[in-house]
Amino acid sequence: MENIKTIASLCSSRSNYPLLGLSVKDPLTKTINCYEFIDNHFFDEMAKKISKLKINVLLVLKEQKEFFKQKFNHEVNIIELKRSDFNIDYANFLINEIKIKNPSFVHESLTYFMLGSIGGLISYLKTEIENIVLYLDDNRMYLNERTITALNLIGNNSLYKKIKSTYTKMGAEELFKNILQPLIDLNEIKERQKFVKFLINNEKIAVEIGNLLKNFPNTNSIYNKFNAYETFEPEKLIVLVFEIFSFLHLAISFSNLIHTNKIPEFSFIREISILLKEQNLKKHYEKISILTENKFYNGKFIFNVFDLVEMFKINDELLNILRQMYNENLEDLHAMIYEIFGDTSELYYDKKHKFIIRTKDESLISILIKNYDRNKCKDSSSSKGTTEKSKTNSIKKRNISKKLTKDPHNLTNKSDSVFNNQTNNSSINLKNIIPLFLHKNKDYFYFTIINFEQFSLRAEDALGKIIRIYGRYAIEIIKDFYSCVWNIREIGNKIGLIDMLHSFYLFSQKHDCTLPIFEDSVIFNDSTNILVHKGEVKSNDVYSSSMLNFSIITGDNCGGKTCYLRMIGMNVILSQMGCVLPCRFAKTKIFKSIFTRIGEHPNHNEISSFGNELLDCKFILEQSNRDSLILIDELGSHTNYSDGFTLLLTMSTLLLKKESYVFLVTHFKEIIFYLQENKRISFLQMINYKVKAGVNEKSNSIELIEKLLPKEYTEDILIYIKFFKEKEFIKVNNISFNLLATKILACENEEKRNQLKEKLNKLIK
Repeated sequence: MENIKTIASLCSSRSNYPLLGLSVKDPLTKTINCYEFIDNHFFDEMAKKISKLKINVLLVLKEQKEFFKQKFNHEVNIIELKRSDFNIDYANFLINEIKIKNPSFVHESLTYFMLGSIGGLISYLKTEIENIVLYLDDNRMYLNERTITALNLIGNNSLYKKIKSTYTKMGAEELFKNILQPLIDLNEIKERQKFVKFLINNEKIAVEIGNLLKNFPNTNSIYNKFNAYETFEPEKLIVLVFEIFSFLHLAISFSNLIHTNKIPEFSFIREISILLKEQNLKKHYEKISILTENKFYNGKFIFNVFDLVEMFKINDELLNILRQMYNENLEDLHAMIYEIFGDTSELYYDKKHKFIIRTKDESLISILIKNYDRNKCKDSSSSKGTTEKSKTNSIKKRNISKKLTKDPHNLTNKSDSVFNNQTNNSSINLKNIIPLFLHKNKDYFYFTIINFEQFSLRAEDALGKIIRIYGRYAIEIIKDFYSCVWNIREIGNKIGLIDMLHSFYLFSQKHDCTLPIFEDSVIFNDSTNILVHKGEVKSNDVYSSSMLNFSIITGDNCGGKTCYLRMIGMNVILSQMGCVLPCRFAKTKIFKSIFTRIGEHPNHNEISSFGNELLDCKFILEQSNRDSLILIDELGSHTNYSDGFTLLLTMSTLLLKKESYVFLVTHFKEIIFYLQENKRISFLQMINYKVKAGVNEKSNSIELIEKLLPKEYTEDILIYIKFFKEKEFIKVNNISFNLLATKILACENEEKRNQLKEKLNKLIK
């Protein structure tokens, strides 16, 4: 039994959709278990799952081996397969084989890339498979790719972009994860709400927390660097050390802020304190902090060679000598720059050119360009008739960018008198200064000169030796902290959660918001769709309950019906993230899934639009229940009137039996006659972006045609519309079918209502 291996296949995409599938071959049965993860932001969750399942072999796409190797912190043999091996045709063939043996087998909830992962596993195993089992996260709401796209949850002009005010990378990832997989645990949601409310009521503490969050480094980056630190150059090791201490310094400061202000008990804050105590993180921090300067703990550490001497408080004889040499050479370089160029230029360091000079002064730049060009001409004339080798001996790296040479005379005309012959500080003639190279980056010009290079080489030599000694100390510090890296990452995850909740607080400061109450109904009063541009926003009310859970919405074209559906979906998602809502009052239930049929979507099966509608309906009917929110827009619009209406009526009837919460937009007003007896249905109409009770009787198609189309086209269209209205097939005493159905619905007199029904029955017969 010990030799049995668990083999898994991972198929991922580069998109922001839930196109990441993990398929695992059960080592004891002929079953493949499939797990869904949403995008590469969820690699941490997937890594935990791979560790928990004790996977020995992981099949991945070619050239992804090193990437995944860094992600998984346990022994797993990663094998690369060709892209053609992750073929969904393999998976579909297997599914068809299983369906022959088991007709009730359901596979529609397998996403495109989950099928790809099954294909990769089959191509590698080449063994018989009898069953496929899909596992979803029971602690999170289920949203498939269709819903994520339909509700504009991610991407440009998305819910994610709109509410993202996080300061840390961890916070951004936590927000992304929670939008795509909201919570269903009511206690956890309420705890988040309580923290957001605390921030709203304690603005001073909220600002202090925000100031700390701004400086936190990315703990996932620190974690990944820990796994590869043995290959790092000394400079990278030094940066990693200061990132670790920046993070711990800020985490401890955050913990102290919580205790000092007596912030109420929250589980995620308590867990930070516990993680800091584990592995004696505070003691490690205090022990090693003796060797480093606190002023560099700003969270966004940048390796600065000018502060190098102060970074580590290490008493070493050789190091002290090198520090002195380094400081003296830096002083000489600064002095030389000031003596020649005054305060117009400064010392600068970059990895490519080492110590160089930079300036913004246009007059100095003009002189340097002239000198450079003049010297270049001399070099060119003196090199005639010489060998190619002598040409290359003229100044290396002398390459003036096109940006400099477009119009150098332009610069010459500006305040040249300042540098006419000499600086105020020196008698050195600037016309004799020949720059060894010039290049431009943003507002600065960078260059060096011969005398300067002699001093800079000494500084570079001392710098290199200091960095190597620091690197040796840094690697010992990293080794000492290696056992704590998991705690650091977990603290980072909690900081990410706090950052996300702080982002909700910031969102509440920009909008009129409220925190929702959770009961068995959906009520949003004066709610807005936050993705609609501010000038166009109109607030609307939403109501649905277990007794009135099916809403049918009719209305004008371009009247805001689809926008209304999206608003409902986004509000529910924000609610279950613990976020405030853009409403005057909000109440909602906990939904375990949201399904949508809004707009078009990629057609992987190459079937008709109506065929896709049928597949969407099948999937919704199979997966939905009383804990599902279903949003449907214009079902049946991709085929002829009769078939479309039949699909809509059938779908509505079946959904009513499931007791799901349904909001359905349609132009088939005739459905009122067939469903108006059902007491759980509410009929709404959308007119000019405002929703109210009733059924929309008018059409604004003529107004839209006249508004959007050129006049030469509209005349013919209007003639056809008039013709078809006059020849309307469904007509009783000049009262249209739609109007008759509407009158039946609105009629309160039972006797008159029955008379209207008789008319409608005769019409149908």
